[in-house]
Amino acid sequence: IISSDNKTNSNKMKFTNYLTQDQLNVLKESFDLFDVNRCNSIDLFELKLTLKAFNFKLSKEKFSQLTQKYAKDNFIIYENFIKLMTQLFNERD
Repeated sequence: IISSDNKTNSNKMKFTNYLTQDQLNVLKESFDLFDVNRCNSIDLFELKLTLKAFNFKLSKEKFSQLTQKYAKDNFIIYENFIKLMTQLFNERD
């Protein structure tokens, strides 16, 4: 598990403090399946499909809340995708 207490981690990695490396790898693979043009972003429809694949059943309100927080112009970049998924996994536990 990557910890935010580990001072050797970059600031970019702090948000992964509750996901294992295996979980991060699976999320990266999932993200890359939809990021076909390798622009480091996926659209919100693709995000919905990814959430369904991980068995997250979000209300429209919850999805809207998350996309307002993490997405921009109807796209979500990889770093924000990891933040969003970390939040959801932590809420599930």
